[in-house]
Amino acid sequence: MEAAQISPVLNAIDMGLMLVGVDGTVVDVNKRALFYLGRSFQEVRGQALAKVLSISLAPRLRDLKPMNEWLEMTVALMDFSSINSAVSNTCEVVCRVQDEERNLVLSASPIMDPDGKRSGALYMLRDVTDARRTQGTLAAVSHAARQINSDLKMEEMLPSLFRTVSERVPLDGMAILSVKENGRAVVYGAIPDGFMGGVGATGPVSVTPASDYILIDIVTDIEKSLEAGEGYRESSLFPRSFLKRLREDGMSSAVALPLTLPGQLTGIWVLSSKEPRSYTHADMAFLEPVSGHLAAAVKNATLFDETREMYSAAVRALAATVDIRDSYTMYHSEHVAVVARQIALEMGLSKDEADVIELAGLVHDIGKVGIPDSVLQKPGPLGPAERAVMTNHSVLGATILERAGMLADLAPLVLHHHEWYNGSGYPDRLDGAEIPVGAAILAVADAFDTMISDRPYRPGMSVKEARAELLRCAGSQFRPDVVMALDRVIERAIADQEPWFLAVTGDNVLEVRRALGSLEPRTLVDQGDLTEKVITSKELEVLFRIAQEMKKLLDLKEMLQHVVNIVAREMGYSDCVILIPDEEAQHLVASAGTGLSEGFIGESIPRGEGISWWVMQNGIPQNIPDVLLDERSYGTRSGVGSELYIPLEVRGRRLGVLIIQKAEKGGFGTSDIRLLMAIAGHIASALEVAQLHEQVKKAADCDALTGLYNRRVFLSTLDSSIKTASYPDSGAVVSVAIIDVDDLKLVNDLHGHLAGDSVLAKIGTYLKQGFRSVDVVARFGGDEFVILLPGMSPRQALSRVTGVVRKWIKDTVSDPAGNPIPMPGASVGVAAYPEDGDEARVILAAADDRLRRAKARKGVAGFQK
Repeated sequence: MEAAQISPVLNAIDMGLMLVGVDGTVVDVNKRALFYLGRSFQEVRGQALAKVLSISLAPRLRDLKPMNEWLEMTVALMDFSSINSAVSNTCEVVCRVQDEERNLVLSASPIMDPDGKRSGALYMLRDVTDARRTQGTLAAVSHAARQINSDLKMEEMLPSLFRTVSERVPLDGMAILSVKENGRAVVYGAIPDGFMGGVGATGPVSVTPASDYILIDIVTDIEKSLEAGEGYRESSLFPRSFLKRLREDGMSSAVALPLTLPGQLTGIWVLSSKEPRSYTHADMAFLEPVSGHLAAAVKNATLFDETREMYSAAVRALAATVDIRDSYTMYHSEHVAVVARQIALEMGLSKDEADVIELAGLVHDIGKVGIPDSVLQKPGPLGPAERAVMTNHSVLGATILERAGMLADLAPLVLHHHEWYNGSGYPDRLDGAEIPVGAAILAVADAFDTMISDRPYRPGMSVKEARAELLRCAGSQFRPDVVMALDRVIERAIADQEPWFLAVTGDNVLEVRRALGSLEPRTLVDQGDLTEKVITSKELEVLFRIAQEMKKLLDLKEMLQHVVNIVAREMGYSDCVILIPDEEAQHLVASAGTGLSEGFIGESIPRGEGISWWVMQNGIPQNIPDVLLDERSYGTRSGVGSELYIPLEVRGRRLGVLIIQKAEKGGFGTSDIRLLMAIAGHIASALEVAQLHEQVKKAADCDALTGLYNRRVFLSTLDSSIKTASYPDSGAVVSVAIIDVDDLKLVNDLHGHLAGDSVLAKIGTYLKQGFRSVDVVARFGGDEFVILLPGMSPRQALSRVTGVVRKWIKDTVSDPAGNPIPMPGASVGVAAYPEDGDEARVILAAADDRLRRAKARKGVAGFQK
């Protein structure tokens, strides 16, 4: 093939190519390779390949060594390669091309003549920059998601998320705001401490949890935005009060991303930098997917907090059973809990460990519920026999907690809080390091409060006397480092007059109530409502296990299977299945099961059929003593005699049905219904969170209403399309069309917003069907759509778009009553690269200007020169 014929072929291939003769000199080179080399054809042709690479490429490489080693190895391997086979040796380098670093993969292939002799070689330079960047972004999003899901506690998760995000974008401050129904936002977490006013700071916002179609808000220059006037940011996620706080924190630019789950705004994620113009739409490829994970995490954290409050309420109610029986030691358990927590923190234990020790302090005497009143309430010292009875309370207390299941972690601390450091305590005569550190802390806290408290048979010691007694017994009765930690805590508390210490050592019980989260005395007489809220130990166990799964799992199928396993294992129901509706809500699908029900997984029940749909629609549990006698039964399976159907409902939404099966007839009673209904809400909450997470993953790139791509995907694709079209001599054209639906507000006003949504959904259907597979169709926000049409001239693009518009205006949608509503028309503006500019924002502005002119003329199409 002649050189004149080879060059067009080489130029048509989308990579850099250099044709090298058998003598190692460059014979031909395409335009893409010249672009990477930064040389003209005349400068390269006839030169030795090694010299070309050394002069043109090497000075711009981040690391020269890999290319030199590759070139040496390639030349050596070339003679051993067979016909039409590439040399099994590639090299990836990072090279600066026109002030931008690009990832290039170098490879080579021998060229053979008809006799099988090598007549030359083809060297290739393939640009993999976009792929590497995409891989980097995906890896960063995955890493951030792992950080977000690593802990349900916001204060534990935020620092690691901050570090991960700061590796991708400029970051000096970060906050998560919780949006409330009253139009205010509360700082839920912030780094550094005090950023945006710190945790608990509030401010007005123009959005609520029910707000829809909220766009990302980028403030490139905070100072200029504040100078623009009061109404400039009226509809922004950044009200002026927030911008002022950011300025006070020394910030110059910021971005706010809505944390949204389907149908709900859970919060706002604020990132800020001390440098202006730190954030662009390109950053959204990383930040927006992360915000989806963060929205689910905020929801999970809220549910976790509610579960933790229930757990704490259960512990406090148990402690109240001792308070009401032993009036002489009223508040003693709460005092021990407060003191024990202070000791734990002083010793450097983690917050989680301190939490466990504090809760154990509340129930350290729970075993006294089994001690006779004659012993427990004796107004004088106990005799030998009475003391023997009393010393059994730690064993009894540990047994109670172990049987409670989810409170079992507290049992070892309660069991051993009367052990002595020298091994002479009870019940197991442990000594030294054998005693759990939490139990050793409880022993010191218990002794301190006992010594300073009055008893009917003796007055309490002074704090000074109690400190001296603890120090005297350190090493024999008490663990020395625990005693020293308490001594330091007391010294500091006296000097600073700390409220918790004044409450423990004085008559003011109000402060200790606040420290423990309640202002009411913990007696059964005064806390009837609280006691009513405390569920049985079996229900607590299931609730705790489900909460653990919510913390670890967000995959819907995996979470459901774990839940049915928990129900089977913890509650003794070996045959159970969970059914949830499919996406169209036309079938209930068996999604997880155990025992007899495992064979049912994957099967579906048509809408309206069977008992499960009846329960799904009515929300009433059904006990079926004999499945053969109930005419509503659908597809009864062999080996099943009786069934119990439980609706899974949360906040008025029925998400599925739990079915428990037994081989025998009449296998369930009212206690089964009560127990399963008690835990059904918790299963539904876990199911809701997992479903929301699935929807977030699916909706990351798409608009929920129309199914079209979202704004972020469009802007990112437009940027990359312009960059590709900007290669030298590409001659590529990229057209952009903006469509604005006319009179959609009139449809909403006359027929309701549901009708307006139907209009948008139908337009989305026409747009999906009306364009090529290479075109990118997106909903830009509200009633605006955008289309990216690579390779089309503006007039061709306008013709294609107006053709689609003319098709949909012939159609209708129905209002809620079934009456037809004519489809509205639309105005269109078209612009293109390079004719209207070489930046995305410039091209969009040109298209928007033509759109506004078209709208003013009330035309269907709006492209004009």
